[in-house]
Amino acid sequence: DDEASPLGAMQDTLQEDLKKVWQGLSKPAKFSSSALSDLFTLSFFSLPSLKYKKAVFEQRVELLQSRFTDSASPNYLFQDLENRTPAVPASKLAAHLKEIWDTIKTSKELNAPSEKDLGAMYK
Repeated sequence: DDEASPLGAMQDTLQEDLKKVWQGLSKPAKFSSSALSDLFTLSFFSLPSLKYKKAVFEQRVELLQSRFTDSASPNYLFQDLENRTPAVPASKLAAHLKEIWDTIKTSKELNAPSEKDLGAMYK
């Protein structure tokens, strides 16, 4: 149950932090008044410890995988994109996502806390 888990407790904090980051970013003029939720659907997912709960971990990994691969699943992450022409062709998606992630990791403007820092906040 995500509501009783650390993820459930952190979800609101993470969403608020992401909204603040979004508001502080320099955006192209056409997105200057857009809210984060206008362009992104935030979704959170947690995994238990592989070391201590291997069976549950493996079940959750399968569930997470289905969110990316099973278009019939009610939790499929790309439902909204099914009928749209992609802005990034599938052949260039990996490079595009790597570029985004590199920007996130190196941008002082984003000031994203590390996993270690997030974990320490909720211990």
